[in-house]
This record gives sequence, C-alpha cells and structure tokens, in this order.
Amino acid sequence: MMVEANLKRLMPEMQDLINVHASNRELECGMFLAFNYPPDQIALTLKLSRRTVDSYLNNLKLKCDCANKWDLRLFLQQKLGLELSSQLRLLGMHLRRKQRAASLKPVHD
Repeated sequence: MMVEANLKRLMPEMQDLINVHASNRELECGMFLAFNYPPDQIALTLKLSRRTVDSYLNNLKLKCDCANKWDLRLFLQQKLGLELSSQLRLLGMHLRRKQRAASLKPVHD
C-alpha cells in the first residue's frame, strides 16, 4: 500500500520528466521497471496479469521511442535519476527492505 501511494505521488513528476503522454498504469509499470523489477514481479505487485504488464510496457516503450524493454529501462532510469534520485533511492530502499522481510518470514505448516 505504501509503495503504491509513493508511486502515485511521483506520477506527475515522472510524466513531466519523460515528456510523453502515458496512462497512470503505464507509468506505474515503468516506475517498477526502472527499479529493475521483472514483468512477473510487476504483475504480482500491481495485481495485474503478466500480459497486461507487457502491454503497458510495450505502449510506454513505443511512446518513449525505445527499441526494447532494456532501452526503456535505461531511458526511465536516466530520466528519473536526473530529477528524483533521492526520492527514488528512498523508495527503492523501502521496496528492497519489504522484499527482504517477506523472504525471511518463517513458513508454518
């Protein structure tokens, strides 16, 4: 929940930085891609199907004039790193901490 709230707060700034008209879902998927999340993990996090995430990323890739998802990831990281580096670093640290905590939870039968 906190991750999504932080992403929504950054959405207008991201829209301005990449200078393309994209939907909120495309931007959300792009934000996670910029944090090196694979499409499967993006789908789980946003509660979407993998094909939907692929579709959003493909739309964003075309709008940003990128050749492939790797180029899109680099493009977004570059754009976001220029203006939002401190906010994104904090959000990235929060996401990594949350993932680490989830992976360390004991499994009870």
